[in-house]
Amino acid sequence: MKYGGTLGNGLLGPSEGKAELSLSERDRFQVPVSLYVGPDSQAWLWFTTPSDRPPAQMFREATPAIGIRVSGCFGDGRTFSADKAVVIRSDLALLTSTFELLIVSPLFVQLAARLDTERLNVRYTLLNALFYGTDETRIEVDTHIRTRRDRFRFKTSLFDWKATWLDSIEQEHLEALRSGLIPVLPTAIIETEIEAQVPPEEHDFEAEAISRLISLGTGIATRWAARQIWQDSALVQEMFVRQTLTTTAEDKSRYDLLSNLEEPNLRNFLESCVTNYRAAERSLCLNTVTVYLEQARHEKNPELKLAALVLGLETLSYQWCLRDGLSAQQLDKMNLQNKLLRMRKQRFHFIEKGLLSDDLRKGLRNPLIHSGQIPMMTTEEKLDWADSLYDLSLRILFCELRYRGRYRDLTKGLATVFAPS
Repeated sequence: MKYGGTLGNGLLGPSEGKAELSLSERDRFQVPVSLYVGPDSQAWLWFTTPSDRPPAQMFREATPAIGIRVSGCFGDGRTFSADKAVVIRSDLALLTSTFELLIVSPLFVQLAARLDTERLNVRYTLLNALFYGTDETRIEVDTHIRTRRDRFRFKTSLFDWKATWLDSIEQEHLEALRSGLIPVLPTAIIETEIEAQVPPEEHDFEAEAISRLISLGTGIATRWAARQIWQDSALVQEMFVRQTLTTTAEDKSRYDLLSNLEEPNLRNFLESCVTNYRAAERSLCLNTVTVYLEQARHEKNPELKLAALVLGLETLSYQWCLRDGLSAQQLDKMNLQNKLLRMRKQRFHFIEKGLLSDDLRKGLRNPLIHSGQIPMMTTEEKLDWADSLYDLSLRILFCELRYRGRYRDLTKGLATVFAPS
């Protein structure tokens, strides 16, 4: 567990408590523990025990394949629990032994008492969310007033949401993320009011859609990693979810295509698309498609960038044609060019004929997939194709999600244009 200068940006703790660690129904041990959830959403538990006691003898033989159930309480009365943790490091000494566990299932922290109220507030902490707001916050620093555009509101069909930078986030944190000095950091929250009788899990799907769309709009992979339930001003429950971001915020500024700086384009995008994303996610595998686009933005090698974009378009076109009535057997006989041609004929009339030529299939897709190389193209031509395929993917998604606002077009020198209708 090495976090260096970002240790203080963790999502929880470090906190001291007492836990029961269960390897099986028979093997249960109660030990004092320390618990910490890092800025990358990884949850850690560690404890020290005399080497000659049963816990040390039992955990000395535990491998990462053995799941350990965790339940316990902190000194302030809060309880915590997780269904699975694994031993990843042991420091065995003559007198005492220290064990470090990684919690791999959701970690719950619960207040001992729960208040009665009809309305709750749910807050999700976002990792690597770098956006500008529509509203400013004024902060006094050393008798000087500093402003930052750090918040905005947006409405979906179900909820009124507010997105805000975390109070702990400063401009230097954002610059460190953008330069790659810090790979991951909690940066913002999204929150809304919910009804007490509705399980909080029901809102996780909307939070997931919002985080995916923020990723798409700002060009930086974003996920929610913690959920808090508040009743009035009391924090009732926290849940920490282990997330793995495979890409960072480094060098993604050219993909910031939906900003709130000049116009509230990101806000309008979320208001238009969150509900439609939720409705279409399963049928179009949108979470998979957005991951391919994230990987394409991150890759510096042109072939790898194009491979991710081709796979994203293959997934999107296959799922759309399947939903449009074609069978899996029919689609097995169709290449990417034919699927895009069908999509252009049926709905997406804006797809340029140049993107449907044999150059896409014979000149790019086939040599890339079959040999891993595109020998007949220069690096500049490959990058031009990458911008075109990325923009095509965006326009298809905009059309499918019914976004009609403005965005910056990679293929037109980042000029601001309207999404296709």
